[in-house]
Amino acid sequence: TEEVWNWSPWYNHREVGGWTTIYEGLTFVTVRGVGHQVPIFAPKRSLQLIKHFLANKKLPSAAF
Repeated sequence: TEEVWNWSPWYNHREVGGWTTIYEGLTFVTVRGVGHQVPIFAPKRSLQLIKHFLANKKLPSAAF
């Protein structure tokens, strides 16, 4: 599988929320500083990730 988009940060307001990369038909996202319990340890970043996923939108690639 070929990587379409290199690893790049995504943002939650003014801080890096995590990293994302895109392969053919698959987007892989990490959330910075948490393990498998993302909603418990990073609720704001978790909510942003889910909202963008459900709306089929890319995560912000710049601080806002």
